Amino acid sequence: MIVQTIHEILNPFDVEVDKLGYGVALFLIAGSIHSNPQFIVRMYTTGEMRTVDQNNLRVYGNPSSGEPLSPQTDITPSDVACSNCKCKDMIMEDDSIYCSNCKRYIMSL
Repeated sequence: MIVQTIHEILNPFDVEVDKLGYGVALFLIAGSIHSNPQFIVRMYTTGEMRTVDQNNLRVYGNPSSGEPLSPQTDITPSDVACSNCKCKDMIMEDDSIYCSNCKRYIMSL
């Protein structure tokens, strides 16, 4: 038996769905150990409601809160700072970035 939970998104947000275009995410279907989270999205151009896997969505930043609209794709170790010790000295190992001071994992490239 599969048990899933559907959550209404109280502040719906704009998304881009691969091969379908732009829409607004209205509901989240919680994932399980067997499936990814999915979103119920209303497409702007057609009004259709589509259930979309999280891997097929892109969510852009909010410029009014200081985030860039487009995500930065060319991140290097010098672009990030450690949230633990505030150090900006990073090292790269196997496509991952670590803090050189406290050895904390920061992100994967």
